[in-house]
Amino acid sequence: MDARTSPAPIINLPHLLGLRQRIGALLFSLACWLYFLIPVAILGGWLAGFRQLANEVVALGGWKRFQYLMDMSGHTILILLAA
Repeated sequence: MDARTSPAPIINLPHLLGLRQRIGALLFSLACWLYFLIPVAILGGWLAGFRQLANEVVALGGWKRFQYLMDMSGHTILILLAA
């Protein structure tokens, strides 16, 4: 089949996705965003001076986890851009 006559991939036709697929994609997307944003919110709270969040960053080693997350996110973005 020629590329010009082949049907469009399903990602370009979201109306073809079933309800379970849409909900699954939404939940997966939310989980990924939360995994990224929770450490950012904790770091922001620490910088703003909230004591409980300062405990999370300083005493529990949250800064190292944040650095690891940013490192992995950066590598993932670079790999995606290179592809």
